[in-house]
Amino acid sequence: MMKRISLPTHMSKSVLILALAAWLAPSVEAKDEGERLFKQNCSACHGMAGEGAANGIFPPLAESPWVQGDPDRAIQVLLHGLEGPIDVNGKVYDLAMPPQGAMLKDTDIAAVLSHVRRSFGNKESAVSLQQVVEARKWSSERENPWTAEELLKHFPLPKIQSPIQHLLMEVYHGEWTLMPKFADIERSSYEEEHHGFISLRTLEGKK
Repeated sequence: MMKRISLPTHMSKSVLILALAAWLAPSVEAKDEGERLFKQNCSACHGMAGEGAANGIFPPLAESPWVQGDPDRAIQVLLHGLEGPIDVNGKVYDLAMPPQGAMLKDTDIAAVLSHVRRSFGNKESAVSLQQVVEARKWSSERENPWTAEELLKHFPLPKIQSPIQHLLMEVYHGEWTLMPKFADIERSSYEEEHHGFISLRTLEGKK
């Protein structure tokens, strides 16, 4: 007959703590390594807090759509570099990002991008080693840095969801001295928009 062995309470807690420490250790080490790599390789241009160094001359990584969403976009930038103008949160930068693929190992790229995607106001998933391996293989024949235009064809920036939704704009032509009863007036044009963005340029011809 099997006997059940019970550990003392103090020993059970110790075993549990050791098990948790062993489970958490790899993720803590990866986070520390990602932070170290960022300070060593990225902070000179992008700032210690991802704000963009030299008073914003360099593009920020803090809350940047370029490091959010699909991780392959940022992986490709690190592998092959980026040149030409890019728009980051409404500001255009025209500086060259040198390729890092020959200098950084796949594990390094995964670690530093995981750090960036989970720091500076970014709340994205970590980047796995396998994702970097597959991305490097996918673009293995590439010889030149990416431009924003061609990179975004493969990996578009995440769409910004406006807090204002389901808008309807109606345009009426006429002259009134008092507020008219619009239900009795034929509208000239209208636009219905479910994502919070309405442009007057698109109203012409919609009746």
